[in-house]
Amino acid sequence: NPALKMKRKHRTAHLENSGFQLYEGNKAQMYVGDFFEFDGSTTGQDQAFDRVWDRGSLVAIEPVLRERYVSVIDKLLVPGGKILLECFDRAKGPDAFRKQGPPFSVNASEILRLFDSSAYNVRKLSSKNMHSEAAFTQIGNDGLTVMNQEAWLISKTN
Repeated sequence: NPALKMKRKHRTAHLENSGFQLYEGNKAQMYVGDFFEFDGSTTGQDQAFDRVWDRGSLVAIEPVLRERYVSVIDKLLVPGGKILLECFDRAKGPDAFRKQGPPFSVNASEILRLFDSSAYNVRKLSSKNMHSEAAFTQIGNDGLTVMNQEAWLISKTN
């Protein structure tokens, strides 16, 4: 987004030896590096974020890494912080095609399992069947009849 005017920031003390690069712009920061190595020492403060936008990360990683992914976000997100999660649900079709990826399918029950109701409020914002969209053919749709692109708002309660 050109309006964000993202520029690479020169190394700061907390980024030294972290393996991350920091880009800053208008009201936004972007860290580039190994997500699973990201912690409070990367930013110089614990619980550093009040907003997270996941535009394809959860669906890109192997399903066995999902709990670890949520654990990293949970440690960095302030109480009351919000996550905008965009994902795909390969909802209908043969199992072989529903389970392949990336992007891997993430359905509502998986989101509710990962973001436990004792710590998060979870709300689906939108769902659109991508079956007739041109982009659908680029991500391996053989045999699928429903592949929903979904947006979720996840709010940390404590």
